[in-house]
Amino acid sequence: MVSIKILDTFQETKEQLFEKSFGSTLLTNIEICAAIFLIFPFLKRLFPSIFSSQNHLPQQSGKIYTPWFIDVFQQPLSIFSTRGNLTTIFVVFQIMLLSLYFFIALISVTILIPTYYNGTDASQSPNYLTIWSKLTLSHLETGSFMNFIPIMCIILFTIYIMVFYSEFQLIYIIFRQKCVKRNIPQNYVVQLLNIPSHINCTQELQYLLEPIKTGIKTIIPVPKRSFDLSKLNTQINLLKNKQETLKIYIQRCQALFVYNIARVKSYTLQVIQTDNIKLQNKYNKYIVNSKNQAEKMKKIIQFKLKDFENTIIQLKTIKFQIYKIQFEDKLNVNHIYNVTTLPPELPSIIQPTFHYVEREQNDINLKYKDEFVEQQFLYDNNQLIFKRISCISEQNIQESIGSSAFIICESQAIAAEKQTTLISVNQKLPQACNAPNPQEILWENINVSYNKKIIKRIISFVMSICLLIFYIIIQYEILARVKQNQIDHVIFFDLLCSNRCSNYQISGSLHCDVCDKITIMLGTYLPSFVNCIFMSFLPGLIEKIVKLMSLNSISKNINMKFKILFIFLILIMGIIQLILPDLISAHGYIDFELLKDFNVEQIINNIGINVTNQQFTFINYIINKYFAFPALNLLNFQGIYNWIISKCKNQSSLESNVENRFISFDFSKQLAYSSHMFVIGLIFAINAPVTNLIILITYLMMVITDRYSLLYQNIPDITSDLSAQSNLLFNVIGTLFIGLILMLVAISCHYYVLKDVISTIGVITCIICLVLSLLYKIVIDNRYKRALNEMARGNNLLIHNLQINAFNTKQINKFDLNNTQNASQLNDLLNIQNEYKMNLLDNLLKFVYADLTDLPISLVQMKGMNLQNNERHCRVLNKNQIQIAQIDPKDEVNIIASYTHPALLQAAKID
Repeated sequence: MVSIKILDTFQETKEQLFEKSFGSTLLTNIEICAAIFLIFPFLKRLFPSIFSSQNHLPQQSGKIYTPWFIDVFQQPLSIFSTRGNLTTIFVVFQIMLLSLYFFIALISVTILIPTYYNGTDASQSPNYLTIWSKLTLSHLETGSFMNFIPIMCIILFTIYIMVFYSEFQLIYIIFRQKCVKRNIPQNYVVQLLNIPSHINCTQELQYLLEPIKTGIKTIIPVPKRSFDLSKLNTQINLLKNKQETLKIYIQRCQALFVYNIARVKSYTLQVIQTDNIKLQNKYNKYIVNSKNQAEKMKKIIQFKLKDFENTIIQLKTIKFQIYKIQFEDKLNVNHIYNVTTLPPELPSIIQPTFHYVEREQNDINLKYKDEFVEQQFLYDNNQLIFKRISCISEQNIQESIGSSAFIICESQAIAAEKQTTLISVNQKLPQACNAPNPQEILWENINVSYNKKIIKRIISFVMSICLLIFYIIIQYEILARVKQNQIDHVIFFDLLCSNRCSNYQISGSLHCDVCDKITIMLGTYLPSFVNCIFMSFLPGLIEKIVKLMSLNSISKNINMKFKILFIFLILIMGIIQLILPDLISAHGYIDFELLKDFNVEQIINNIGINVTNQQFTFINYIINKYFAFPALNLLNFQGIYNWIISKCKNQSSLESNVENRFISFDFSKQLAYSSHMFVIGLIFAINAPVTNLIILITYLMMVITDRYSLLYQNIPDITSDLSAQSNLLFNVIGTLFIGLILMLVAISCHYYVLKDVISTIGVITCIICLVLSLLYKIVIDNRYKRALNEMARGNNLLIHNLQINAFNTKQINKFDLNNTQNASQLNDLLNIQNEYKMNLLDNLLKFVYADLTDLPISLVQMKGMNLQNNERHCRVLNKNQIQIAQIDPKDEVNIIASYTHPALLQAAKID
C-alpha cells in the first residue's frame, strides 16, 4: 500500500527528503515565476492604478515592442537618478553584484559542478538518492587530488569578493562626496545632539560655541516641547488631508447638482414641446428624479460644508495651542514670516531647477453659521500675537532650548569642518554630526535627552533579544509540530493512490510517481512554507522596536531596521541551525540539555558535518523563501489591498489612487533579504555549487522587479535620497564580507572533520584567505574611513579607478570629422581599436556596461504638506549645482525655516 510507502518516506532523514523534493520544489517555483511574468503585462493594462501607478517612462510610439523585463534593463542610470540618489547607487550596486555572482556562477558551472559529478567516492558512504547529491563536494573521494580544485576555487571566490568590496566602496564614497557638495539645505547645516541640561537658553549655547563661531551664520535651537508640537503638527496634517478630501467630495457633488439642474431644465423644455401624454409622463418622471437627486446633492454639500467649517475651527484651535507654547517657551519665530512658500525654497542656485504646476480647483465659498465664533477667534488671535511680540521684545529673545540644535554655516566646506570639531571634553555632550534632510527629521524624537536615549536603547536591545529567542523557540516548535503531523497532512493523497499503487515499487506508473512526488514535496514544502509565513511578520515587529529607540531621522530608522533584520535572519536561518541542528529532540521538543558541555571542538565538528548534511535543507529554504519572492512582490499586494479598501468605501477614482501613488520602495527590507540570501548562498557556495546558479537566477529576477517597482510603482520620496546620516549600502557590502568569512569558516570546518593531508591543506588555505581578507578589509576601511563621514576638500583624483570597462571608457569618443586635427585623432583611435584586445571582463560587460565614472546626482523635492498637493519632483543636477558655494541672506532665511519645527511654520500660515 502507498500508506506504507508514505510512512517509509517520513521515516527518512530530513536531508534526504529535501534532496528528493529538490527538483519538484525548484520546478514549481519556476512555473509560478514564469506564469506571473507572462500575465503581468495584461494585469498592468487592466489595472494601471495598481501595477503602474508611477508611469515614469513615456511610451514611445513607432518602436518595436520590447518585453517589460527587458525594457527595465535598457534604461540608463540617468533615468534611475530621477528617482533619487539612493536609487541610483542601489542600481549600481545591483549591476556590480550581478556581475560578481555571474563570475561565481560561471566558475561553479564550468569547473566545480563537472568536477564533483565526475568525481568518485570510493566508500559510497552517502546515500546518493538523486543526481543533485552527485553535484556536491561530498561526492569527491576523501584524499583525492581532485579536492585541490575546490581549494583553488576558494581562492578565486575570495579574490572576487574582496575586489568587489574595495571597488564598490570606492564608488560609493566618491558618489557620496558628490552628494554632500550639492547646494541643498542639509549640506549647509550641522546638527548638535545631547546638549547638556544646564545649557537651557540660546545665549548659553552661543557662549559654548564661541571658540568655533567662525563661519557660523545662525544657531537654531530645537524647542524644548518639540514632542507636544509634533503631536499638534500631526493633527494639523490630518485635518488638512481631511479638508482636501472634503474639497474633492464637495466638487463632485457640485458637479452632480449642476448636472441634475440641467436635466430638469432640459426635460421641462421637452414637456412643453411635446403633445404626447406618455412622453410627458415619462419626462415628468425624469424631472422628479432629477429634482430629488439635486436636492440630495444640495443637502450633502451643506453637510460637508459644515464639516469643512468644523475643520477650520479645529485648525485655529490648534494654532492657538501652538502660540501658547511659543509664548510660554519664549520662542523666536520672526524668521517664519519672511518665508513665502511651504516648504521653504531651496538655495537660489538650485531652486530654478524645479517648476511646480498647482492643480486647479473650484473656489469653495464658506460662511460661518455662528458669527460670534469667528469674532472670538479673531480677538484671541490678535491678543496672542500681541502678547508674543511684546514678550519677545521685552525678554530680548531669551528662549529656552531643548537637547538639540542646528547650526547654519556659510558653505558646505565649513559645515563639514564643524561636524568634526570637538566642542567639549566629552565628545558625546554635545555631539556634532551631519544634519538630516529637513523632511526626514523625526521631531518627536529629536529632543530626547542623552540619558533617556540610553535607557530606551537598552530596553530595545532587551526586547530584540527576547524577540530573537521567542522566534527561535516558536519556529522550532512549529516545525516540530508540523514534522509530527506530516502523515495526517498527506492522508488525502494516500486515499487517492492506495487503490492503484498497492505494489508501487513494481508498478512504477506515472500516476504512482506523481503521488510519490506530491507526498515527498508536502513533507518538505509544508515546513518551509510555514517557516516563510512565520518569518514574514518579522520586518513589522522589528520596525516597532526601531521606533522605540527614538532615532532622530527616517534614514537612521531604515539603517537600523536593516541591521537588526539581517542579524535576525542570519541567526535564525543560518548560524544557529548549523551549530545546533539537533536542538529538537526525537519527540519534537527543544532539548536544552544539548547546551551543557558544549565546547569549541563540538562547534567545529557540528559546522563541518552540517555544512554537508544540511545543504539541501538550506537550498530548499532559499528556493521557497526567495525564488518566487520577486515575482510575488511584483503583484503589489499592498496596492491591491488599498484598491479593494477604496472600492469598499466607494471612493472616487482620484481618492482611490492616492494611497497607491504614495507607496515608497522599502530599501531596508529588500536589501536585508538579498543580503541574507547571498550569505546563506556563500556558506554553501563550495559544498553545493548549484546554489550559486539558483541565487544568480533569483537575484536576476530581483533586479528586474526592483527596477520595475522603482520606475513604475514607487514614488521618489525623502527615503530615495542618499542621506549623509547613514551609509546603508556600505553596511550591505559589509554583510557580503560576513558571508565570505562564514564561507571560509564553514569549508575549513568541513576539511577539519575529514582529517587527511589534502583536507589539512584546505584548512590552511582557508585560514590564510581568512586572515588576508581581514587584513585587506582593515586597510581599505582605514583608507576611506574619514571619507565616509567628511567631505573631501580637494579635487578627487581616484575617479580613474571607476572605469570597470576599459574598452568602452577609453576607446570610444566623438570627434568632428570636419576638423583635420580631430580627423587625425580619429584615425589614431581606429588604429588603437583594431589593436586593442578585449579581455574577458570587457567581453562580458560590454552588454551590461554602465559608465560609473560620472554617476548623475539628483535631488528629490516635495511640494505641499497636504494629501492632494504633496507632489514629488526629482531632477538631475548640473555641475554648477554640485560645487562649494556660499549662501546669500535669502537662502539663509529659507534654510532656517527648513530646520524650524513644522508645527510653528504651519501655525503661521493658518488663516
